[in-house]
Amino acid sequence: TGNKTDAELLAWAFRQGRQPDDQEIEVWNAFMTKRGWRDAGTQRLNERLAEIGLPPGTVQTMFEFIDLDEGRLQPGSPA
Repeated sequence: TGNKTDAELLAWAFRQGRQPDDQEIEVWNAFMTKRGWRDAGTQRLNERLAEIGLPPGTVQTMFEFIDLDEGRLQPGSPA
């Protein structure tokens, strides 16, 4: 990815795949908002936490994990 901006990476993704419509984006975001919280994604979330040296339960969802991994959330702070 080099030094590409988020907008450039998104444009590349749309060219390589397809661009979802507003309804698809809303459904996906609603799904991902809770992904990892007491569902089939919990194990993977805990694996990702272990990869960065944090215990299970540090965050509850994959979106929280992404925020944590990208520095927007600190362990132990409210999401």
